[in-house]
Amino acid sequence: QDYETWLKMKDHVEFAIIPEVLVFQQYRKNSLSNNILYKQRIIYSIQKPYYENIKLYFGVNDSNEENRYRGWREYFFGNKADARKYWNKLGFTILQQPRVTLAWFVTFLPENFFVPLKELRLKFRVWYLAHYFSETNVRLRKQFASLIR
Repeated sequence: QDYETWLKMKDHVEFAIIPEVLVFQQYRKNSLSNNILYKQRIIYSIQKPYYENIKLYFGVNDSNEENRYRGWREYFFGNKADARKYWNKLGFTILQQPRVTLAWFVTFLPENFFVPLKELRLKFRVWYLAHYFSETNVRLRKQFASLIR
């Protein structure tokens, strides 16, 4: 629900990425929210109207950019073979985009390796670890610890 709301609001509000961690989320193996494929199908269906008119909603200017966007959508929420099809349309320009190139190779992994690897969200984990000891995050952890005592 939040995701769909954000998509509807995106043209009417300004979003910003801030460096502070505002929410901690705990995952448990037996949690109902861990059904990854179910969540992916829901997100994919929510995105459908926005991807039907990708130029309007995302400001995509050329076919390479469109194929890159559609490839990422398929990679994270759809079909990895379809992601490759979109990225293959980029031709040799894919080599200028290391993240896309790496993701393209990852799509050849068997599903039982691909899904867990993708769900690790390594980019965000590395970023988080790089910022974990920042003054702001240390302060937030101390405040959080004092709240739960």
